[in-house]
Amino acid sequence: MDFPAPKQRKFPILSSTWADFPHSNDPSDFFELMWNQDILMYLRNRLNLQIVQQQHNKVTVEELSKFFGQLLTISITNVRNIKDLWKTGEHLMMYPGKECGLMRDRWWWILSHLNFEEKTVQMKVHKLFSSHIIPGTFVTVDESRIPSRDI
Repeated sequence: MDFPAPKQRKFPILSSTWADFPHSNDPSDFFELMWNQDILMYLRNRLNLQIVQQQHNKVTVEELSKFFGQLLTISITNVRNIKDLWKTGEHLMMYPGKECGLMRDRWWWILSHLNFEEKTVQMKVHKLFSSHIIPGTFVTVDESRIPSRDI
């Protein structure tokens, strides 16, 4: 896959810097910068193609934002069982925005029907990152990502 060449700079930048970085403490600002409406609308359109065959309400971009927000909550909190996110009773999990999140059945429906072309999403994310990150002159390589043979 060919990615567009990075923009040429007139002066050397020693380390990577951010262009248009949000200056708030709200992590959702950063999330929206890297995972924007274009990506969410692409995923929504892919999901809504399946809705024609089934009798469900169309998925909105707002629902997809909530879905990914809850997915990140699951990742960050190390929930042992995803169902605990909606658990009620004596032992329940509280997190910011829980009352505004998706209902359990809707969340599971989106999870089970989310289908997209990885290359398309990868290109969209790459385009976003390259428009916001200015690479520096130093390159760091994660050696664990390079296959090697035992000598």
